[in-house]
Amino acid sequence: MKVAVLSRSDASGGGAGRVADELSAGLRGAGHRVLRVYRRGEPAGNRETVLLPALRGEQGLRQTFGVDLAAAPLLLLLARHGVELVHFHDHHMAFGLRTAQAIAERLPTCFTFHDYTGFTGGCLYPGACSRFERGCGSCPETGRGAQPAQLDRSAATWDANRRFGATAGVVGISPSAHFAELAARGAWFGRKVEVIPNGVDTATFSPLLRAASRAAEGVGASERVLLFVAAQLGDPRKGLSDLCKALAPRFAQDPALTLWLVGGEDRLPAELELLGAKARRFGRIGSKARLAELYAAADLFLLPSHEDNLPCTAVEALSCGTPIVGRPVGGIAEIFEHGRSGVLARNRTVEALGWAIDQGLTQLTDEASRCAARRFAEQRFGMASFVARHEAVYERAKSEQAHKVEP
Repeated sequence: MKVAVLSRSDASGGGAGRVADELSAGLRGAGHRVLRVYRRGEPAGNRETVLLPALRGEQGLRQTFGVDLAAAPLLLLLARHGVELVHFHDHHMAFGLRTAQAIAERLPTCFTFHDYTGFTGGCLYPGACSRFERGCGSCPETGRGAQPAQLDRSAATWDANRRFGATAGVVGISPSAHFAELAARGAWFGRKVEVIPNGVDTATFSPLLRAASRAAEGVGASERVLLFVAAQLGDPRKGLSDLCKALAPRFAQDPALTLWLVGGEDRLPAELELLGAKARRFGRIGSKARLAELYAAADLFLLPSHEDNLPCTAVEALSCGTPIVGRPVGGIAEIFEHGRSGVLARNRTVEALGWAIDQGLTQLTDEASRCAARRFAEQRFGMASFVARHEAVYERAKSEQAHKVEP
């Protein structure tokens, strides 16, 4: 099969791009021909990976007036490569819904929900707002965030998402059961959304790196390393501020604890100062091999998100044999086995997060827990299963469009 895998960016731009890259590699390994297309990132220098840069003013036109400039060049590109099926990992912000609709009317199409934009009026994560369950409109974000223009297009965007999802031959995919349920309450109501957890390269992300990495980073035998990774450390949704509040009293009592921070350093929370020299910052890391070393060296991976889907970072940490401490939000509870390969906080408070960290440090820093983490990652997130599940969904999309099966 010739598949086009589309996203806003390559792996350097975050989780959606990373999943799209990993899926493309897995499909090629399974014998499929893959055209990888993205709007931001570095040119790959080969015919099968295409950087389709955005035109000046394109995003503003799309957000303000719903006008897409990507449709014509993208359709020509797909036709030139003989693409049989298209898989979007972004559409609203990267290509536009009219572009996605035009493609879906011609080719079997899949769409993976990495955030809320595929079933809302444009929000990445709407917080406490539930308007997406009622068609959006009168968006409180107008003028900022998902609605940067003063014109409120949330209702029109929601309806375009609904039409796209209802097109014969379009199949929705969610990395988590939680997001699949949300999609069915939003613009994809009445549609079954397939659940395919994000895959992980278990060969690269390996616990075998642990001893060498700890030695290379100068980690002492008694030192315990906590790891936090985010595209932007200051993103309020990722919860670093609360994490610092939870850790400050524990760091004051236990000199063996250290926090490692990986990610962009814009808008760092003021609470980071509470940790002083106990927080070591590595900046943004693009190398998978380097990330794997840090995951493996850590004793616990911390996931204090306020909102999240099924983050790649946590799956990668688990594959490196590092247990997880997380909050009960989004698909986080689906990433690990509570009490065996991770600890889920009882609620979303700072106090509950601190309790979960204590439990993780007490119960899950031994070899048995690291083995359990690795085993669960292999069973649930292995690439062979990840690719096979996508192949099955692609066949469903092809069948629906060929027989004009209406959802």
